Amino acid sequence: MQSDRQDDSRLLRGQALQAAQGWADSRSLADLDYQFLAASQALHNRELHEAETARAQVAEAQLDKQKAISKWQRLVLGTISMGFVVITGLVATIAGIAIGNRYENEAQEIQADAIEEILEIKDLELSLTKLLAYERELITWLDNPAQFQMTYELYQASARDFEREWAALLEQYKIDIESGFEEAEEEIDFLDYLVENYDGVSKTYVQGVDQFITTLDVTQLEGEALGEARQGLIDLNRRPAALKLEEFSEKLPGLVEIIENKELKEAEEVIETVLQTRNQGIAISAVLSLMIAGLLALIIIRPEQRDSRKSTSNSLD
Repeated sequence: MQSDRQDDSRLLRGQALQAAQGWADSRSLADLDYQFLAASQALHNRELHEAETARAQVAEAQLDKQKAISKWQRLVLGTISMGFVVITGLVATIAGIAIGNRYENEAQEIQADAIEEILEIKDLELSLTKLLAYERELITWLDNPAQFQMTYELYQASARDFEREWAALLEQYKIDIESGFEEAEEEIDFLDYLVENYDGVSKTYVQGVDQFITTLDVTQLEGEALGEARQGLIDLNRRPAALKLEEFSEKLPGLVEIIENKELKEAEEVIETVLQTRNQGIAISAVLSLMIAGLLALIIIRPEQRDSRKSTSNSLD
């Protein structure tokens, strides 16, 4: 309290926060304790959002870097190709470039799709985390009607965000599959598992919370009624729908891990291989062109040298 609630270093994080919340679920704590837990959860949400924002920026930077490299490679390749002496070498180089570009473009599309999917899932994770956090914060604000209403509105907005982002993610997968875009089999199997086990759970969870809150008159809560209201919200977190939603939150990172280890990694390897192969092809073509140019020069110079020697011999005679 001496820090006037401004010192974030005193708040709980990670496993300590999870343990404290689990411990608090089965107990009726003082208001300051609930506010402390709420502040810790709010800090956790903020740090999670900042981490995901940084990750999104890194992903965008990677895409920009790949585009810049690809543009530079094409420029170098075009410059070298203009200097080829032999038509055969030029045709072979262009053919190799076309094949490399095709594989590179396909890999870049897969890479962009994988990054987009990861960012969408991260947004989904964040919305779900906020939804669960705001629901827990409601417990601490039952004795403050204005703050309770504001937190409840944030809770409802997070629920809408989660439903919208979950539906958008499923729709994007559907479009990709129907258009023939190749997704990793393990990724599709895991997504099917999530749909089978958790689709619709959030709606059930939110409906339960909404129904309970409609029975409350927060402006009139005090004493025993206030304690019963808090216990009611705590009990909501123990229902099957709440537990399933917690499981869903824990499972989502698994989908990100599959995408990173399958689609994203394979696409990056293909792009790297194509760039290396193309650079090697360019270097070989350039060397061959110089060698052929040298041979042509010798062919041109040698007859002149022979004619010069013959002319000198004739003059001596």
